[in-house]
Amino acid sequence: MFNKFLEWLSDDNSVTVDFDNIDHVIVLETIQNWRRGSTKGGFIFGSGGPNWMVTEGDMEPAGVTYVFSITYKDGRQEIVRAESGTGGCARLLQKAYEADATAKEEITERKKAPILQKNQLPQGEYLIGKDIPPGIYDFHHVWGSGSLVLYSEPDDPPGWLEFQEFIDDNEFSGFKKDCLHVNCKDGWLLRVDGNLVVEIAEPQKIEIDLKVHADEEPPADEEPADDEPKAKRTDKAPALQKNQLPNGTYRIGKDIPPGIYDFHHVWGDGSLEIYSEPDDSSGFVEYSEFVDDGDFGTPDCIHVDCKEGWELRIEGNLIVEIAKPQAVQIDL
Repeated sequence: MFNKFLEWLSDDNSVTVDFDNIDHVIVLETIQNWRRGSTKGGFIFGSGGPNWMVTEGDMEPAGVTYVFSITYKDGRQEIVRAESGTGGCARLLQKAYEADATAKEEITERKKAPILQKNQLPQGEYLIGKDIPPGIYDFHHVWGSGSLVLYSEPDDPPGWLEFQEFIDDNEFSGFKKDCLHVNCKDGWLLRVDGNLVVEIAEPQKIEIDLKVHADEEPPADEEPADDEPKAKRTDKAPALQKNQLPNGTYRIGKDIPPGIYDFHHVWGDGSLEIYSEPDDSSGFVEYSEFVDDGDFGTPDCIHVDCKEGWELRIEGNLIVEIAKPQAVQIDL
């Protein structure tokens, strides 16, 4: 029975541990125990002659009490106290050290650069049209941290900056793991800077359906209850849903029907811009707004007029949802 269960007394409570079914152990606390040493005596000489004096001994270490958190394979958890010098304590310490060593090995492996797979790009320069076919691509973080930068006119150094985004896998940094719908035109230069590996992939499909049947009203925006938890912020780009638009250029009348629309933040940050006369150089700015989740910009662009022939540009690492506008009601 000793191989499977061990019992010992701690604070007058019998503790039983099922060693065969332990998943992992964590040391929560170590408590140094003390005890008084043996009493001491001696003669003190004074004017009245020698006197015998008895003193208490000094404090000396008396072992350690460990507090363990034990998680079993079936999900059960328990807190156990064990005294140093016992067989059970030694076995629990061994399992705790093994778990710690395994965790360190996993961290070390994650820090190591992976073996490059197909369509994974390490730090370097890639000429569009030579190294990479022209097109629109998504880029996903694989390992490390650095910048994804895109230049037009690279033969005229340093060229014109068309796109730049810092990428890493630190969930606390606030940077993103994905760059969506990046337009890589023939002759442009893609640079992966820093200690970074990204994966280049075909872009997610964009589906726009803004038709509303005559007998239907656009769904009203529902306000979340005060006690409803907010959506968790994430640095990982979500899968595109219907009527969600990533970074890119959209021609009104071709890609999006003319009309008045509301735009709502989904992920990332960047600018939402509307240009008239887009074929005349850069066109004229009719609307421009920085969009994010509300930290610095706005999460919503309301009642934006998108006229035939105009151009909608979503710039930066941003996804917005295009929707029919809210009804305007005036009652004076």
